[in-house]
Amino acid sequence: MNKKIIALVSILTLAISMTGCGNVSETNDSNSSIVQSSETSETKKETTEPAPNMLKVEPVPVPEGGWTEETISEVIYVNGYNIKLPCDFEELSNKINIVTDKDHLYFFQNGQGASTEIEYNGTEVGSVLIDDFSDKENFNLGKIYAILCNSDYNELGENNPAPININGIELGSTAKDVENNLSFDKDENDFGDGCSYSKEIGHYSIKINCKKILFGI
Repeated sequence: MNKKIIALVSILTLAISMTGCGNVSETNDSNSSIVQSSETSETKKETTEPAPNMLKVEPVPVPEGGWTEETISEVIYVNGYNIKLPCDFEELSNKINIVTDKDHLYFFQNGQGASTEIEYNGTEVGSVLIDDFSDKENFNLGKIYAILCNSDYNELGENNPAPININGIELGSTAKDVENNLSFDKDENDFGDGCSYSKEIGHYSIKINCKKILFGI
């Protein structure tokens, strides 16, 4: 994992742990699951109406020879829609509600962007990392480089599923599911629950455990 990805993961996961504490300018590290990328109007958007029944994502077989950046990008879904990172802020906001009020936005002093929460069915389910915007007033013109979904913020249940899915792997998936659907090796530095996985695939960095999913580039 390159240095930029490590920095982004640390920033984003700490910001999530501080959600609800007011606007801050610096963040640190906390355990979360993220998908992240290594590429790097204050007007609040209307809440995106989530699909009443999120599309069921059927896993595909692990490609012979393993995943490539192209094949893994085809099996990452948010609210039932395929998402490839980095993506425009507006593109993701059309799939899931991105919270844009000042009380939930975190701008980082080190110049590595900002983070804010994402909501699904009115429930906070995680956070995103935003970068490549010119100034704080135009953060919504930037790009999304990392998405984190964390069950600590989600009242899981059949009527309120978490919106992140990677080849059939969701919050609550088992270690066996991860090994069967993704063929990832266990992370030596796991979260202490024996169910943590990480993988570098091209520009993508993916971290998964039973309660958290993080991905980015």
